[in-house]
Amino acid sequence: RKWLLLTREARHRRQQRADDDADFASLPPLILPPDKDQFFADARATLEADEFNTFPIQNVLPLVVCWVVGLLLKKYNRTSVLVFILAFTIGLSAMCMGYVGAMTAWRDFIKGGDLGFSSVCAAEP
Repeated sequence: RKWLLLTREARHRRQQRADDDADFASLPPLILPPDKDQFFADARATLEADEFNTFPIQNVLPLVVCWVVGLLLKKYNRTSVLVFILAFTIGLSAMCMGYVGAMTAWRDFIKGGDLGFSSVCAAEP
């Protein structure tokens, strides 16, 4: 009886091995880039693109900013913090817009272009 059980187990293992070999043979060949660095660079780029598309920063960043402002308001218990944050943001954007406008005017001055008002439709790209 013991011999019969051992024979059945061996036959079962051989059949399982044959099935596994047949399954493995049916798989497409694994094609790797010439070196492992290229493989990992491609894999990393794929993951980064997938994460960027999954968690777009333009949707997450406002939530983080709201959370930080909420923490500041709770910590200092003053709504004037919100006014200071808004004033800083408006001032910074005004300085950036002024800088961009000055650089555009300087570039037009160097090229000898028109520094006055002109038609919006006639603007060059």
